[in-house]
This record gives sequence, C-alpha cells and structure tokens, in this order.
Amino acid sequence: MKFKIGHTKRPKNVADNGIVVYEHYTRKGGEGPDSYELTETTPTQEECEAYGFTWLRAEGNQPDRCACIDPDIEQTSLASKEQKLNNNLDIGNDNFFNRRTYTSAAVGMRNEMGRETNNNLLTGDTNTVDDSVRNSVVSGTKGNATIQNHYVHGGNQITDNLGERQYTRVIFGMYTTVAGTQPAYINNDGASWYPIPENTAMMFNASCLAVRVGGSSGTGSVGDFYSWLERGVVINRAGTLQIKRTRKNMSNDGTGTSNWRPTAAIDGTNFKITFRGAADMNIEFVATVDFTELRTGVDIS
Repeated sequence: MKFKIGHTKRPKNVADNGIVVYEHYTRKGGEGPDSYELTETTPTQEECEAYGFTWLRAEGNQPDRCACIDPDIEQTSLASKEQKLNNNLDIGNDNFFNRRTYTSAAVGMRNEMGRETNNNLLTGDTNTVDDSVRNSVVSGTKGNATIQNHYVHGGNQITDNLGERQYTRVIFGMYTTVAGTQPAYINNDGASWYPIPENTAMMFNASCLAVRVGGSSGTGSVGDFYSWLERGVVINRAGTLQIKRTRKNMSNDGTGTSNWRPTAAIDGTNFKITFRGAADMNIEFVATVDFTELRTGVDIS
C-alpha cells in the first residue's frame, strides 16, 4: 500500500488475529537512498483510521490496537470485535466470548466464555466457563468450570440444568514443615478451596500423596512417603454443607510417617483437603480429587 499524503507510516500487512502491522522509513546510516530502510511500527489512531481501519480501545491488559474488521461479520459491540482480535478460536455455531476473554477456544455450539477469562477450551454443546476462570477444559454437554485449572466433563441433555450431571477434577497442594493439621489449597495457590453449589451432592475420591523432601528431624529420612485414598460424599443442603468420609491407607515407606494423614473436610460451603505433617520435616503434599456431581435443582434441605 502506498503512503497517503501527509503520512509517514503505512500498513504493511494484517496478522491472523486481525491486527494491522504498520511500517515506516528509519535511517540506518550513510547517505543517499540506501541510507533508509522500512521497519515495523505502531500507528496512532489518526494513522490507523486514515487507511480505513478500525481503532480498537481494548480493556484489561491489552493496548489500543489498529484492526482490520471483517465487513461480512456483524460488529455490534466491542465484545464481538474482541472475539476476533484477542487470539480466541471459534469453531462452530452460536459460541459466545464475553468481554476481556483472551487466548481461548470454543469448538461446538452454544458454548460460553465468562468475563475476564483466558486459556480455556470448550468442546461440545452449551458448556460454560465462569467469570475470571483460567486454564480450564470443559467437554460434553452443559458442563460448567468454576475455578482455575478445572477439568470438567458434562453428561447432560440440552434440557438439563447447567452442570446437573458432571465429572470434575481438581488438584490440591501444600508444603509443610511443622506438626499439626493445615489446609491444602487448589493449585497450591494459598487461597482457594472447592465451592459446592447449593442443593448439590458430590461423591469424591481423593488420591493423596506425601513425600518428605527435607528437615532436621532424625526420625525417618528424605524420600519417606505415604499414600492414601480419601472417599465420601459432600452435600450442600440449601446452603448448609455436610460431609461423610472414609480413609484407606495405601503404600508407604520410611519410619517417620506414622503421624502423617490427610482428611477431607468442609469450610462454610467449600470442600477442602487438610494434611497433618510432623515437626522438623519438610513435606510436599498433593491430592487429586475426582468428583461425581449431581446438581439436583430442588431444595434438598
């Protein structure tokens, strides 16, 4: 494309995500016509619109951008523009990307990404990722991801409630150096447990593993380990959480592990895994928790 009169920048190409790359001449040294070369640059709003492109003021961490909007696609809102420009992939029909959704993909029909989400994958029909959720995968029909790094498979019909029957998996983690029982957290983030929706019952199976990685205690040694299965049902009865659980000891090795143990527990309307370590032992703990979920849709108080 030629330079427009009065402008020192011009469009070079349009990237796959719709962003227009500009270029201008910069001096590389010497004299004469060979002393200048074309290099990529960022246009101003005036330079963008002068060539017939759209200046997009995006929110979140994205900068303002110059975009080539497909005229054959109805662009009635900034949300629909961001779907094209924020590296989101839409394969199918009637998938919806809310505002400030980045680097996510929807494959299928009627799937929805919540606001301020990124790095999520929806495959199937009428699946949903809640607001502010990242790095999750939802497949099947009417599955619902609610937390970071959430794996969900929805086993529903279109006429069922969202998440009525679904399988979900989350991972808890913690690091302890002291005796006493402490909570592990989802993704080892120090903040998150698993929220149980109202009038929902969930059967859980937690595969728990602890390994000693350090510490000054002379009982046992680095490399001692213990594994367990924590199993049961957690149920939210119209806002009141209850839990029934059992524990089965699995494999172990070492002489310093006798007081270690995990316990499935509740806090408010959240499910959590706690772990009891030992003094002067540095212990890494992880629990992979699989839930079979039933959102009843009725008052089960």
